[in-house]
Amino acid sequence: MSKSFYDFSKEKRYSNQANEQNFGQGFKNQTSKNQSTYDNISDAVNKYSQMSQDELMQNLLFEVQKQKQNGTFDVNRLENAVDSLGAYLTPQQKKNIKEILNSLR
Repeated sequence: MSKSFYDFSKEKRYSNQANEQNFGQGFKNQTSKNQSTYDNISDAVNKYSQMSQDELMQNLLFEVQKQKQNGTFDVNRLENAVDSLGAYLTPQQKKNIKEILNSLR
């Protein structure tokens, strides 16, 4: 069963506690770059897990438009990212994402 951003955000607090117990000092001595990346991902999960599907689509369309305007939008790169996540997605999730990507072209 695939996990949503909401599931990840709920489990975040438990995994942080488990990581600190399991890895002890090594976990606490992470590099600032790794911690910063983890914090950025956590912030994004918290932000997007609170949005409705309509809000997520509006946000996506806004970001795509912004990237198209500055010439950085690359739908092929997005398709490659989705393909690499394929093992973690249900067939329905894959279908939905492919439909969204096709609409962004």
